[in-house]
Amino acid sequence: MNRNNQLSQKLGLRLVIVVVIGNIIGSGVYKKVAPMAAELQSPGWVLICWILGGIITLFGALSNAEVAGLLADTGGEYAYYKKIYNRFFAFIFGWSLFTVIQTAAISSLAYVFAQSLHSILPLPQLATALADFSIGGVFYPFADLSVKLTAITLIVLD
Repeated sequence: MNRNNQLSQKLGLRLVIVVVIGNIIGSGVYKKVAPMAAELQSPGWVLICWILGGIITLFGALSNAEVAGLLADTGGEYAYYKKIYNRFFAFIFGWSLFTVIQTAAISSLAYVFAQSLHSILPLPQLATALADFSIGGVFYPFADLSVKLTAITLIVLD
């Protein structure tokens, strides 16, 4: 805070690094450490993978910040892609962000939350007779239906 008891409207390098680290750890550590440890058979390799992932993510965030500093337009990445490439690629990026990228991130976080909630507070099992129904032997829409409905409810209420 500054002298006038107002929040500072700037982010420093240290805060940006902490936010990137928090996003990596916060969204991935709950569901990824156990499968990684099972595959890699070594806590050292798991730690190396997390550090490499953090470095790659930090490079991406710093690259994005550099572009934002050079092209100070409103609209974020859409505006950057429009200026760097052209309107068509910016349009495609905007729609893919809306239909796939952001929705996948939101739904995966909601699903992880619903699974964690279910492990703490067991939810009633719904449609157990349909749990083995599959589409192509890959997608089981009624398996863990109570967890899926909890995630859907969380997304709708948010």
